[in-house]
Amino acid sequence: MNGKRVFGPNNSVTRGQAAKMVVVASGNKPLVVNKSSFSDVTVGTEMSGYIERAVQLGFFDKNIKGQFLPNKPLTRGEMSYVLTKAFNLDTSEYEGIDSPFTDVAITHEYVKYINTIYYNGITNGTGNTYLPNGTVTRSQFSLFVARANSEKYRLELPVKGVQVPDTSQVIGLVKVTTDGLNIRKTKDSTSSTNIVGKVNTGGKLSVYAVESNWLKVTYKGAYAYIYKQYAEFVDADGNALGTVEKEVTTKKCCQFICEAYFISKSNFID
Repeated sequence: MNGKRVFGPNNSVTRGQAAKMVVVASGNKPLVVNKSSFSDVTVGTEMSGYIERAVQLGFFDKNIKGQFLPNKPLTRGEMSYVLTKAFNLDTSEYEGIDSPFTDVAITHEYVKYINTIYYNGITNGTGNTYLPNGTVTRSQFSLFVARANSEKYRLELPVKGVQVPDTSQVIGLVKVTTDGLNIRKTKDSTSSTNIVGKVNTGGKLSVYAVESNWLKVTYKGAYAYIYKQYAEFVDADGNALGTVEKEVTTKKCCQFICEAYFISKSNFID
């Protein structure tokens, strides 16, 4: 621009640009090939060598129908995978556990990689969200690469706050009374991003607490919430209990009374 080179800090970083950046930052060289592995990457171009090397080293997890999509903006979900692989971050602690972000379910394809870069002080998301489908600017990606490459640039490491359900704290079992009931990561019925699954009539869930209009349950190894009006407490054989009171004991040996509700089916489904 006007004879000067520009960095474009606010432009979205593309998959091709990200490939070059992580190959260079991880101390690798571009690969020289005679034939391109991708129909949308021209062999012999500068970007071709970096893309081929990044793929060879496993820094990118997939391509679509033989294409690399070099000009497509890198998503934040993809970024978590790229950084984890390029800088050999250990994911073993973060497999099969829930994410601290409300928009990343335990079933998300990148959950262990997002957890890894979060708990290693590379990114802290935006509030309670990570925005896995959002894009990354060139300045942001440069910062994330620097943090992944050197601990001296990393954020203060967060406390591992992901809760693993303790089955000894189960207070009851409920059976869902309607089809298509949303299972949510948080007690927020206005957001679609916190829906982690659905359950139909007859589905059974373990309950850990009654919190106002919500039941705290477990779903695929993580805490979640459902509206209590669409479930009824049942015994081990699946028979409705009706309105009962059950005394449970917490880890601190304090006691509280939890009301179990027998609620009829409603037309409104959360």
